[in-house]
Amino acid sequence: MHDEVVKRRKWLGEGQFLDLIGATNLIPGPNSTEMAIHIGYLRAGWPGLIVGGMCFILPAMLIVMGLSWAYVQYGTTPQASWLMYGIQPVVVAIIAKALWIWVAKLSVVHSLRWLGWQYSVCISLR
Repeated sequence: MHDEVVKRRKWLGEGQFLDLIGATNLIPGPNSTEMAIHIGYLRAGWPGLIVGGMCFILPAMLIVMGLSWAYVQYGTTPQASWLMYGIQPVVVAIIAKALWIWVAKLSVVHSLRWLGWQYSVCISLR
C-alpha cells in the first residue's frame, strides 16, 4: 500500500502515511482495511470512503467465498488434496516477502532478530 499511495501515485507524503499508520494502530480491527478506507476518505470525502472500502473488501470477500465453496465441494476428494498443500508455501512466501521489506528498514541488529523469527515461523508451519 505504501508503494502505491506514496511512491507511485503520490497521494500522500511519507509523513502523512506514517501518521495514518499510527492512527490506524490505535483503532481495533484490520489496519489495512482501515488504511484503504481512510485514504479513500482523504481523496474523495464520503463517497471515497465508501468506494475505497468496497473496492478493498469485495475482492478478498469474493475470493474467500469462492475458495470456501470449492473446499466444501472438493476439499475431501483425494484429487484436491495437492492443492491444499500447494497453498501453504504461497501464503508463507507472501508473508515472508512483506516481512523482508519491513525488516530491510530496521537496523542490522533488529534485522537479525526478525530473520530468526521468520525462520522459526517457517519451521513451525511444517
